[in-house]
Amino acid sequence: MRILIPLFIFSCLSFTWGDIQFEDVSQQAGITRVGESWGNAWGDFDGDGYLDLWATNHRHKPSLYRNNGDGTFTDIIDTVWDANPLADTHGAAWADFDNDGDQDLIVLSGSSGGLNSKAHINHGNHFYINESGRLIEKAAQFGVDYPLLRGRTPLWFDWNRDGLLDVLLTGVARQMCCPTDATGTFIGSTVFGQVAGKFENTNAISGFFLQKSVEFAQLASLTKTGNLHLILGSHSHVYPAALYEISGTPLQDVTGALTIRGGYIVQDAAVTDMNGDLLPDIFLARSVYPSYIGRPDAHRLELNIQSTLGVLSQPIPIFLEKGVSFKAEGDVYFEIYSEWGPQRHLLKIGAVGYEITEFDGGEFIGVMPNLRAATFKVRLSPDDPRVVGLKARPENERFGIYVGYDPNTQEWTLIYHKLPATTLIETTEPISDVEAINFFPFVDIRSDLLINKGIGFEPLPPLNEARHFPDCHSVAAGDFDNDMDIDLYVVRSSTAENLPNHLYENQGDGNFIHLPDIGGATGSEQGRGQSVTMADYDRDGHLDLFVTNGRGMYPFSEGPDQLFRNLGSDNNWLQIDLQGTISNRDGIGARLFATTPDEKTQLRENGGGIHWAQQDQKRIHFGLAQNERVSELVIHWPSGIVQKLKDVEANQVLRIVEEALQPVTRGDINQDGVVNILDFVLVAEHFGERPPTNAAVDVNNDGIVNILDLVAISNLFTDTELKSIVN
Repeated sequence: MRILIPLFIFSCLSFTWGDIQFEDVSQQAGITRVGESWGNAWGDFDGDGYLDLWATNHRHKPSLYRNNGDGTFTDIIDTVWDANPLADTHGAAWADFDNDGDQDLIVLSGSSGGLNSKAHINHGNHFYINESGRLIEKAAQFGVDYPLLRGRTPLWFDWNRDGLLDVLLTGVARQMCCPTDATGTFIGSTVFGQVAGKFENTNAISGFFLQKSVEFAQLASLTKTGNLHLILGSHSHVYPAALYEISGTPLQDVTGALTIRGGYIVQDAAVTDMNGDLLPDIFLARSVYPSYIGRPDAHRLELNIQSTLGVLSQPIPIFLEKGVSFKAEGDVYFEIYSEWGPQRHLLKIGAVGYEITEFDGGEFIGVMPNLRAATFKVRLSPDDPRVVGLKARPENERFGIYVGYDPNTQEWTLIYHKLPATTLIETTEPISDVEAINFFPFVDIRSDLLINKGIGFEPLPPLNEARHFPDCHSVAAGDFDNDMDIDLYVVRSSTAENLPNHLYENQGDGNFIHLPDIGGATGSEQGRGQSVTMADYDRDGHLDLFVTNGRGMYPFSEGPDQLFRNLGSDNNWLQIDLQGTISNRDGIGARLFATTPDEKTQLRENGGGIHWAQQDQKRIHFGLAQNERVSELVIHWPSGIVQKLKDVEANQVLRIVEEALQPVTRGDINQDGVVNILDFVLVAEHFGERPPTNAAVDVNNDGIVNILDLVAISNLFTDTELKSIVN
């Protein structure tokens, strides 16, 4: 028995782990790019039913991977696109904003730190209109170029429920000069409403006022009312940075109405029902990207120094200078990469501040199309009197890098003044006495799962150390084994190295276990992990993953893009493409409830697939376990229409078109041909709904069912005597 019991336990554990397995198919699928990354978006660009992939490739030419339908992709960017390949692009999102049946794409730009207003070189946002299979850039023409915003993540949503998609552009306020424009208006995240086929700043009429930087926004119905919420996240403010209820006009600021203890440094979030109670919970991916000193061997240092101009609201000390000191005999070779202030005089050596080219073999290489950082290479000798001392740093200096040597202590010092940079240091003799200057190389941050209690959110208490969620930068939430609960995949990295990504399997009740055996989906050892997006690219019913590893600055950003195919299980599934008719065509904002023969009901919400700078598939996915059908599928469309389907077969991608309400007499809720007390009672049954689950009970069309609707319907009574009694 002492032998059989461990074997039995191991076999059970192995079976559990084996339910979710991924395979790295990047090379055979045609995903071979290595380099900087940022935003990615899945969408059916060519309308063939297979999802294509847009990758912004941050400051490099983007990629548009067309899905060939056979498990492979072809980058067709040069045949469908013609714009600025060097733009500082970030998040992206597909949507059929004009309801013409094809997917258009918006890509947000950092606009050179929000300082570049030169539209003719196209450094603002990009808005690609899908015209017969070509992407035509028309951001300025449609009014969404917004070149003074440091754009991050776009969110498509219909804030006023007119059936036309509007777009929220999130972004970071300008820090290098001022956060306002010439009129004194704060330049920040903005709701652009669709008006007459173009977009206008509708912050005032929508009630959206936000005087802080935010990096992403998401949609979910956080309370039992079913009302949709707009949730905004920020890397530098407490989560949520703001919370609005979308239940009428204008938006309602309810930031303080729900208790959500999210904390600081939230990089990404997944908002979905994780414990099966039909209320969305929130997983917060939290991490910092601290300055770091790596020592791969006795003769080498690797420095990744982060910006010294951080946001003061973070609970981490901010210093104007950071750096390192160390001791080593013999010559020292410095190789420094800087994206900020990339000019030769940026580096100053010794007390005088000599430039790099004044030393034998000193080399300066400016920014190149394939390398968006200036390169400084120089070998310095402690016997050279020019390297002695450190030049004084002027208080009004914008950027600077300083190197100096103290012959009395035999100590070298490298200082970064107000800017981030990466450096490789090599010595002929062993390095000793390494000290960080004004930074802490190690910061312990953990991610959190917040459980929705109906009136607020509470952190899931850890049962043990194994259930702690580690720091991570990006998250994908989906039913990866089709067993009717939501699992989590997180991308991890540090400034020092790329860390293994983690997969957490839901045990069906919101408790998760870490699965170490997930095939090649642990990620790459090269580069720095940045993002994950989720889509069933081969239409086999199993959610696959696209992971990027190009985070940060060169050379640490040189990591591969990776496609992980889900090897699947024998469980059934159902996927749904929504097509609105009264609602927006993509059905963004819809809520779906799927009830199976085992009497279990699942909730999915169409938030457009958005999380930080990423867009997962908008296609709705349900795992069905061994159920061969969905007994009842209920769709709550943004218009208020409730549509029900019975006995939907499993294992298909189903397109559902919104059924328009039949024309009826206003106030005739039960459609019996008269407006009477029976209709009054039906309105009363929906009292307080905002928005109403049945559009007909909102008699005065103000987005809420209240006493005004009861008054309005009583005035419509066919029986005048009854009307007078009620009044």
